[in-house]
Amino acid sequence: MTPRIRLIVNILAWLVFLLVAPFLISYSMGHRFTPISPNSVSVGTFLIRTIPNSATITINDKKLSNKTPTSIQNLLPGNYNIKLEKDGYRSWVKNLPIIGTMITDARDVRLVPFNIEEDVMRSNVVNFNISPKRQLLGIFEQIKNGYQLRIVPINKYSDTGTIVKLSINKKESANILWSPNEDFIALTLTTGKSSRHYLIEISTGTATPLTDDESKLVGWIATLTEEKLIILKNKKAIITSLKSSGTETISQDAEAISFTANGFAILENNAEKYTIRTYSSSGNEQDQIETPTLSKNSISNLIYSPTGDIAILVQPTQSLIVWDNSERVWHNVTTHAESVSWSPEGDKIAWQESEFDLWVMNLHEKRSPLNHFSPELIARLSSAIRKPTWYAGSHQILFFEKDILKMADIDQRNGHIIYNLISTNRGDGTAEVIQNGDEIIATVARENKLVLSRFFMLEKADR
Repeated sequence: MTPRIRLIVNILAWLVFLLVAPFLISYSMGHRFTPISPNSVSVGTFLIRTIPNSATITINDKKLSNKTPTSIQNLLPGNYNIKLEKDGYRSWVKNLPIIGTMITDARDVRLVPFNIEEDVMRSNVVNFNISPKRQLLGIFEQIKNGYQLRIVPINKYSDTGTIVKLSINKKESANILWSPNEDFIALTLTTGKSSRHYLIEISTGTATPLTDDESKLVGWIATLTEEKLIILKNKKAIITSLKSSGTETISQDAEAISFTANGFAILENNAEKYTIRTYSSSGNEQDQIETPTLSKNSISNLIYSPTGDIAILVQPTQSLIVWDNSERVWHNVTTHAESVSWSPEGDKIAWQESEFDLWVMNLHEKRSPLNHFSPELIARLSSAIRKPTWYAGSHQILFFEKDILKMADIDQRNGHIIYNLISTNRGDGTAEVIQNGDEIIATVARENKLVLSRFFMLEKADR
């Protein structure tokens, strides 16, 4: 090739590049050119994922060949009717918008079986508590003179397990604190204003009395060498060593302590000034946060999140105020809140403003249908909403209405979906989600007996 021809080829290549590059860049940004118009049109994408997967997809009455999980690209802006179906499951239907150059998410759709299979685990169960690692069950069983506490592995629930050597009166309410390694339980039994505390060794069922009834067992920490119990007494937060019986006071002015899997926070009231100190799960201090200016004894509750955010309830109206740890700022959320809880990931917070409603706010999830720091009403019912709890993540919430266990999808687009899941036949039922949401454990009444059952949220073919 002569130098002249090489020059011509290079010039032509550059001309082609300069002509094509803008179209390629525009295409990569989600713009398309139609045959009837020289102007570009912005297109968008649906990203769809279901639990379980392999659901069929129908968009605007047209059934697609691909199944979930999948992405559907090159869609013109507008509203689309999305229908997700799978044999044995209830259909999921919503009208969702496509915005040019954007991705519309429907990636946390949990399909609910038409018929939820039930497996009775144990009889005579009044209540239960599940360990932090979701490996053990603490079951309160009805016996002749009261209750007994039995510890069983969750995957071998029919085993005899370990019966705790302790009599529990029917009038006593019980509070269980599992140690981080699930070797011990700190148990508090309360009748009126009187309490008794015990340390229970899970492997043997031995119950050793702990401290006096003026103390409050609040949580555990785990160092490299042992697990230690934290006790709150007369505003002192005391770390108690189980091995050496030694103690360490980490706060002289503690009014409340809140725990997560990643650590804990202590609310201190010193000289009419509130301070919140945060600690790692092993008890090392990490941060110190000043609250907004508040009157003395006005904070009634402290709720710590896994991401370091903090919620406080402020008297006299139980106002909800949230600390955004990433932005280092306090937000006023609502003038009254109760049943406040953080999602497992810590990116959202849920609460009730009355017993008949349920609210959620997104703090940190970037690709969420919920706007940031904008309270969203999830449900408002004519009967009381009881025991709301997050469902294996931050996209659905379980709660009881009367004796019906329900699940609400927090996606507000085109209205919230609320499913009736289980009839417990008892007004004081309790439910917990296990196996990443594939199963639910609940106390129910069957044939006039109190039983503990598990319910399968997947059809047999998907387990």
